[in-house]
Amino acid sequence: MSFLDCINNGEKEGKLTKDQAEKARAMFSEFEQSNAKTMSPDEASNAASRDTFDALDAEAKERKRRIILQHNAQRAALKDVKGYKGDRVSRGISYLLERSEEGIAPFRTAEGLRKSYRAFAHSKIDNVFSKMKKTAVLGRTTLGQKAKAREMVKAAWGETDDVLANDMFKAWSEASEFLRKAFNRAGGNIPSRKDWGFPQMHDGDSIRKVGFDAWAADIKDRLDWSKIKSERTGKQFTEAEIPELLEELYETIITDGFIKVKETSVAGQGRSLARRRADHRFLVFKSADDWSAYNEKFGGGDLFSTMMNHIDSMSRDIALLERLGPNPNSTIRFLKTQLEREARIADKDIKGAKRPNVDGLNADFKKFDDMYGVITGSAFAPVNKTVARAQTGLAEMLSAAQLGAASILAIFGDAGTARVQARLIGMPHVNLVPKMLSSMKMSGAEKMNFVRSGLMAENWSAVAFGQSRYIGEMLGPQLTQRISDFAMKLSLLSPATQAHRWTFGGELMGFVADNLNNSFDEIPAGLRRTFEKYGFTDDDWDVLKSVGPNTFKGATFMRPDDVLDKNKKVAFKYLDMIQGETDLAVPMATVRGQTTLTGGTRPGTFGGSLLRSVAQYKNFPMTFYLNNLRQTTNIDGGIRERALYATDLMVTSITMAAIAIQTKEMLKGRDPIPMFDEDGKPNSAFWGSAILSSGGLGILGDFLFANLNRHDRGLAETVAGTQVSFLNDVINLTVGNVVEVATGEETKAAKEGVEFLARYTPGASTWYLRLAMERLVLDNMRRLADPKAPQRFRRMQRSRMRDYGQEYWWKPGEVSPERGPDIQAIVGQLPD
Repeated sequence: MSFLDCINNGEKEGKLTKDQAEKARAMFSEFEQSNAKTMSPDEASNAASRDTFDALDAEAKERKRRIILQHNAQRAALKDVKGYKGDRVSRGISYLLERSEEGIAPFRTAEGLRKSYRAFAHSKIDNVFSKMKKTAVLGRTTLGQKAKAREMVKAAWGETDDVLANDMFKAWSEASEFLRKAFNRAGGNIPSRKDWGFPQMHDGDSIRKVGFDAWAADIKDRLDWSKIKSERTGKQFTEAEIPELLEELYETIITDGFIKVKETSVAGQGRSLARRRADHRFLVFKSADDWSAYNEKFGGGDLFSTMMNHIDSMSRDIALLERLGPNPNSTIRFLKTQLEREARIADKDIKGAKRPNVDGLNADFKKFDDMYGVITGSAFAPVNKTVARAQTGLAEMLSAAQLGAASILAIFGDAGTARVQARLIGMPHVNLVPKMLSSMKMSGAEKMNFVRSGLMAENWSAVAFGQSRYIGEMLGPQLTQRISDFAMKLSLLSPATQAHRWTFGGELMGFVADNLNNSFDEIPAGLRRTFEKYGFTDDDWDVLKSVGPNTFKGATFMRPDDVLDKNKKVAFKYLDMIQGETDLAVPMATVRGQTTLTGGTRPGTFGGSLLRSVAQYKNFPMTFYLNNLRQTTNIDGGIRERALYATDLMVTSITMAAIAIQTKEMLKGRDPIPMFDEDGKPNSAFWGSAILSSGGLGILGDFLFANLNRHDRGLAETVAGTQVSFLNDVINLTVGNVVEVATGEETKAAKEGVEFLARYTPGASTWYLRLAMERLVLDNMRRLADPKAPQRFRRMQRSRMRDYGQEYWWKPGEVSPERGPDIQAIVGQLPD
């Protein structure tokens, strides 16, 4: 009986499904056709039978492995959710994705794993960062960096003797291999290829624009067909098979893979995540020039961005595989079914209409779905791409224009929250504030040491990193991303945020190293409590002790990267702790905060755009509330200890915010705001603003001073969001002035145009440039546009003195200051 007869009989007897039988027959046919090139018909058939059996047997073993991993992931996830200490059985499901400080959840999270894998990958390519990171000017790539990138690509094909390029490619290979192995351990099956250099990106829009014939003609002769093998047979493609293969590749690219979705498939039941990542290793280019030419024309174009995107996407996928199994969608459905069962059982004896566990299911499931959409990126998939790109690009331009002074609050605010967090951990915290404030001066060697230690180089790998702590991830047009990135670096917000995170993370690693001689029970109570929050045990601490510290410039650090080879599980727990506490010390936008503000809406819709306008700049205060303030509920020692922490946090934050406010006032050309009124009482407006600014709500604090905020906006416009305000200004400047002309009214187009430029020019709010630009450029433009500008300048001075007791040390309209700021004005009128 032939092999095909066995397959046919198996299908008839019900031992094989129709799909299984068709797959086996197709595989046998491919093997037979390939073997026939070098064998007789009988030999080809016999070899095809053996090859098909071996391939099916290997697939069956791999499928069994994934089933076991899937089962284990589902059971572990359900156990963690049920073990979460919440007010209803489903409350903990979203904590599988991201930790929050409102309740103790000492289990792994997808977001924590994603950050850890990304950080460990970064730690292996510190030399790549040092030579290829983007410049501060519009995220440009210099000619030297481009040349180094070309040499690095040549190193992948063994075409260069450049020592540095070969070292950089070796480091990249180690990082990508680390991610490949982790992906496979979690359920994937990416084959190892010694001739693989970089992920191959395909820009569907660029390919679609030229059409199949032009694309196929361009790529066909660039590929090394002797190394491109069938995924099913492992054999080379014949010349006759190549056109059909290229057509299949083209259709897969331009349809984003949906051409492979069967008619019977439904959402959430397609190809498992574990089987999606091998595609970018399928094509093999002949040479470095061939890869570079295709990448420039139809790929990502920029090698550094290609590498960073690969690390980011692989880290995300590995995290989801480890937390939710090879098929995350299947685990999600399993969890929701089991939690609904638990909720109904928990509420079965409750009398009346209210059932707390059942009634809370939809809210908890929606929160999970919204957060999952942010992590996977589906939440950023626009309903209308044109509208979404315009809205997101506008948001990035507004942040470039309006966040120029945010670094002042960040520099002082971070020092305050970091000190309080250090005190809670039990770290020495008195000297931490000056270290944070001076952290911008760290050397390149120090920065590289932090990257090698496992502290992510977020400022170098992400666009507009400083913006992300206030807004979250944004994916606008490349030009607006670059402008925003430049503005964030120009204002020092991005560099300061990165330096603060490195400083705190380094201090925490140093504190751990200082305690390695102690047993887990002997280390400071705060440090032990912090470790336990992340699931650390005595045995885990012993692993750290066995590895020991690393020394850099006389200082010792317990580096997560040093633990990785010894014990992967402990290394990830430890890095999760370092990153988690750093996120509390230097608050960053979170997945939970983003979804709380935008409600899971997608860009490119009216509701989504409006919510994103309202939410702009509000992610930071939401994060401060969700993490730093709600952390109070987890502190041991009862009400007294929690009250002490809350008081310390608020007093420190308010003090730092007050310093930041006064600093910004002086940078605007005004003397400090008196902190006490003429009766010697505290200035409630000033301290109210400091309180709001301490939680990241400084824009609302401005309303305590006047009915206009710092962007000359009323309360209603501020609540609606900066984008709505911008559109309102555009309408007033254009349509409004046209209407005034049509009705015979006097227009103020020139004056309004100057104010529009002052308000919305990217970089114009940069704190160390703003005052000089105001006095030397904008004030002169105001004189030209408005004959009454001098009177307006005098009214501004009288108004500040009347309302706030402030004088200008550099008066509006003056080309130079009369004096320096009056620092003594800070105290105002103290009581006798």
